[in-house]
Amino acid sequence: MAEGEVVDQDYGAVAEVVRISGTVLGDVYAVGGQVFIDGRVEGDLLALGGVVHIAGEVTQNVRAAGGEVVVSGTIGRNATIAGVNVTFTDEARVQGGVVIGGANVFLSSPVGKEVRVAGRNFTLANVVAGDVEAAVENIGLTGRARIEGDFTYWSNKEAQIDEGAVVLGVQERKSPQQLTGRVGKIIEPATRWVKPVLGLSSFFTTLLLGFLLIRFFPGFSRATVHTLQAAKWRSLTTGITALLFIPLLFGILIITIVGIPLGFLLLFVSSLLLYTSRIFVMLFLGQFLLDRFSVRKNREERQGLAFVLGLAVYSLLILIPVVGWLVSFGAMLFGLGAAAETVKE
Repeated sequence: MAEGEVVDQDYGAVAEVVRISGTVLGDVYAVGGQVFIDGRVEGDLLALGGVVHIAGEVTQNVRAAGGEVVVSGTIGRNATIAGVNVTFTDEARVQGGVVIGGANVFLSSPVGKEVRVAGRNFTLANVVAGDVEAAVENIGLTGRARIEGDFTYWSNKEAQIDEGAVVLGVQERKSPQQLTGRVGKIIEPATRWVKPVLGLSSFFTTLLLGFLLIRFFPGFSRATVHTLQAAKWRSLTTGITALLFIPLLFGILIITIVGIPLGFLLLFVSSLLLYTSRIFVMLFLGQFLLDRFSVRKNREERQGLAFVLGLAVYSLLILIPVVGWLVSFGAMLFGLGAAAETVKE
């Protein structure tokens, strides 16, 4: 969305790179390899990506997950963030509270209410108007840190508190073993994100790989889907055979010293193939639905739309107990077999 553009309703975007530079008078849902929000969102923001950068203004709540999440803008209410590296810069402003789950968390912006963090490393470098509660391995307060409420942390190590840091309330360190029962509920908003984030990470990774596959190997993708359409059961048989053959070949290769590097290369390539094989089934499902409802698009648009539609259907199916596992395993076998048959032909 370009700068100056205005959308007077909820807005959603899925792409390799998503940039919202205009104004949205509603909620925003953004998923992509890179997500940049430098406009104005007059509602909630949900952002998922490999890199998520929020530099604009969000008047309501922010929920974001990604490998790298950077906040340098203004958040009108609360922020709930999950990521490997999470950074709130000096320029950022959060009017409400902050809940973060991440490996490395650096909070250098003022926060209007409480802060809750679950992760490995946490550094606080600005003012928090409420309590700070953290379940982390390493925690540090810089000389600019000021906690106007209580400071409670669960760690085996003492917090590193620089000269100049201020805690106005009670400061207390507790053992990580005490994170059960009533106390454990204190950080529930952070810890309950773990399972959804893993699921969203898998969804996003598949989305990104699918777009890359379509972008750089469009012919092979179409040919593999055609193989699935023309020879479903042969694809399944080939997939089962390949799945049995891979560990056998790996075992043979690692018997000899010369074959060890090849064996681990085979293992890596096979793991990648097994993961991406489901994408061909998603494309197949999407193509089937587009044909069913007679959707007319050019070749490139049709392939992208088919993938997104197939991914959505697949993601819903795997949520069903028992059936979900069968769908996931079956998709892997059909996709792997179809890809192998396409290469052979």
